[in-house]
Amino acid sequence: MALVVAGEALLQIEDLYVEGDRGGDALRGASLEVRAGEILGLAGVSGNGRRELAEALVGLRPVRSGRVILNGKDVTHSPPAERIRAGQSYIPEERMCEGAIKEFSVADNLICLLEQRAAGTVTLLISEDLDEINPLSDRIAVMFEGKIMGIVERGEATLQELGLMMAGVTKKEEVAAAG
Repeated sequence: MALVVAGEALLQIEDLYVEGDRGGDALRGASLEVRAGEILGLAGVSGNGRRELAEALVGLRPVRSGRVILNGKDVTHSPPAERIRAGQSYIPEERMCEGAIKEFSVADNLICLLEQRAAGTVTLLISEDLDEINPLSDRIAVMFEGKIMGIVERGEATLQELGLMMAGVTKKEEVAAAG
């Protein structure tokens, strides 16, 4: 699959802090942007803030501080209906049960996702499955303990390097350990 040249940033997440279910911050200064026509994969092991980020983005979890900008509009504290009017849609984490078109094959559902990318849609694909994220994403962001550990272009990091980032090891630490 060829990389798409992405356009302007249509989804911006700036220094986001969100409280978790057990108190304390589930997101701790998360920042990233997704550009028009881009699929940004967000990898992270369960319990590291992926679900809380998704819920904050769709207005189901309050943001303590930071901003969510969608199509140039600050929607940080907007209700879900206003976010939908601003152009947001959401496929839940259990997308094969709740978000995919069940009558379509996996290939047909994939074609729908790729057609949306060609139309300039911003896609943030959140999963802990690197085998799912890697082939579909243009760039991959890795989350650990509520922080974005790094963002890499697809193909710039091996699955092992992405896995280490999911465990909290940064590229600098990896190089120091090898040297």
